[in-house]
Amino acid sequence: MAIARGEGDRLYVLSRGLEFLPQSRRVTICTLDDEYISEFGRGVTREYEASAAPPDGAFVWPVSIALDRTSNVYIADRGNHRIQIFDQDGNYLDSYYQFSRISGLFITDDDMLYAIDSETGGTNHPGWSTGIRIGSTSADVVTAFIPGHAYQDRPWN
Repeated sequence: MAIARGEGDRLYVLSRGLEFLPQSRRVTICTLDDEYISEFGRGVTREYEASAAPPDGAFVWPVSIALDRTSNVYIADRGNHRIQIFDQDGNYLDSYYQFSRISGLFITDDDMLYAIDSETGGTNHPGWSTGIRIGSTSADVVTAFIPGHAYQDRPWN
């Protein structure tokens, strides 16, 4: 689970779901007083990874959530190798693919996007490297990269 606070008293709660319960992967919008407002997104199975990309608004393995200064909602879907962007009511706006296989997401007050990839390896996202990709929320463009550890150097590999 991951949580982000929006305008006023809105909370966005990202449910990552379980491997065997993809239908539980969604974002619930509620108030600080736990009043339900709505929900959006839906989970799909990993079979999409080997075929075409899942449809807009579908999550394979969502791991992180962040909001920009206009309250657009950014969902890092590691299993889908993309960031999906929604408006504050959950309407799909766009997807970004240049930020790799994201493990964490952070957006600054001036809308700089930091996407952390700590999980890329030789077989799960060939041709990519772990590290932090930095760019503006306004475009699917990485403007800076801070390299991470090579997956071969990790103690668990």
